[in-house]
This record gives sequence, structure tokens and C-alpha cells, in this order.
Amino acid sequence: VKASMKKLAPFFNTRRMVREYAPCYYMPVAERYMNMTTPKVDNAMPYVSWRSNLNNIWHDVRVSEVNVNKTEVTVGSQIEVKAKVHLGQLTPDDVRVQAYYGPLNTLGNIDESGKAVDMKATKERNDDGSYMFTIKVKYPTSGECGVSVRVLPYHEYLSTSFQPGLV
Repeated sequence: VKASMKKLAPFFNTRRMVREYAPCYYMPVAERYMNMTTPKVDNAMPYVSWRSNLNNIWHDVRVSEVNVNKTEVTVGSQIEVKAKVHLGQLTPDDVRVQAYYGPLNTLGNIDESGKAVDMKATKERNDDGSYMFTIKVKYPTSGECGVSVRVLPYHEYLSTSFQPGLV
């Protein structure tokens, strides 16, 4: 036990933890707080309103169509992914629509090496209230690959887009 403590204590300590966590977590939160409250807390009010309403309107968000322009892709070639997304009362500025793609595992799911890339809205709101999003993705490997589309909430003051029940 003493030998383990002697070996590990220099690495597993609060000094190292604070040195690593400060630039990744503590400083961004402090900066966000200052942006929201300086010179007055009024800067935060649009975010508070948006965030408190988000749970009530998220049920209208849905991906109704995903189209891929190719079914067979050679290594290094690109495919275009288009998604028709209904955002309800939200706008493309309130969300990040992402194409999630990568090799498939034995269960037919995109494996852990999958990548998420933000899609871009192609034009204004369609007549049915939807928006079209598009992206071109390049497949670097051979084998079976898959693509999926997800919608995440986005706001400059939101610390993470992964909010429970809002993906």
C-alpha cells in the first residue's frame, strides 16, 4: 500500500487535477458567467427565457426525412446527406443538426469510431414548416457504413448540447 501511494500520489493529486480542469471546465464556466452578468444580469434573460421554454416546445422537433445520394461508396469518395427537419417554434440558430456516420458493428449500429458533423440549413423555412439541412461526408475506410441524423439544442450560453430528453 505504501509503495503504491508513493508511486501514484505525485500524479493523482488536487494540484494536477486543478491544473487540468481549470482551462477545460472552470475557466469556460467563469467566462460564460461573466458574459451573462456583466454589466447587468439582463444579458442572461434571453437565455433563461429560451432554456425555460425549450422543454415545452422540443416535442415538435423531428427529423422527417433523410436522403443519401449514394448507396455504394468507394474509399475516399463523398456522399451528400440531406435531412428534412421540423423545428416547430425553433429556428436553425436554436439547434445543431448533425450527421452521425461511421462503420457499422456486427449489430448494424454505427460503432464508437463514428463522427458527428454539423449540417447546414440550405434555405429558409419550407411551406410545411420544415427546414432542409445538408452536408457532404467523406468515407475514409471500406466496409459497411451507416449514417444517421440527430438534432441537439444550441445556445451560446448552453454548456453542453447534450440535455436529458432533448436529442
